[in-house]
Amino acid sequence: LTLWLELRQDILNEATLLPGMSIEPSAARLILSTIASSMITVASLVFSLTFVALSLVAQQLGPRLVWMMMEDRPTQIMLGLFLATFLYAVMMLSAVRAEEPDFIPHLGILLTVILAIVAFISVIVFIHHIARQMQADVLVTTTAAKLRQSSMEFIAESEQDLMSFVEFD
Repeated sequence: LTLWLELRQDILNEATLLPGMSIEPSAARLILSTIASSMITVASLVFSLTFVALSLVAQQLGPRLVWMMMEDRPTQIMLGLFLATFLYAVMMLSAVRAEEPDFIPHLGILLTVILAIVAFISVIVFIHHIARQMQADVLVTTTAAKLRQSSMEFIAESEQDLMSFVEFD
């Protein structure tokens, strides 16, 4: 969408998006490749360290913790944010052309920088969330709630099966 806007609209140019800043194609490539490489590096580092910590906790409290981590919505959002920022930076990197006429996706670069800032801020929130989730009392409470929910679903399904069996006879 940003590429379409920049190619179709004359109102989007570097003077309106980045006043006082002129970006050369080589600088645009450098910014985008730095963001792309840092996103994939930080994502792999954060998630590998999280899984190491989870495996240590799982040894003490049970292997179910790894599956709870994978089902955790903030974890999924974080992974999606990092991968989306990485993919967007790579797409913008492929859009930078140095031929005549030069095309530099200024709006795309600006959006990539904003996504990178949001992703790095969200790392702090994610680490706090995971540190809270790995505490024993939170794990026991979460596991008990999942057990209670599964038991209620099993009872409800059993009652439905029993009712359909009784109606059949």
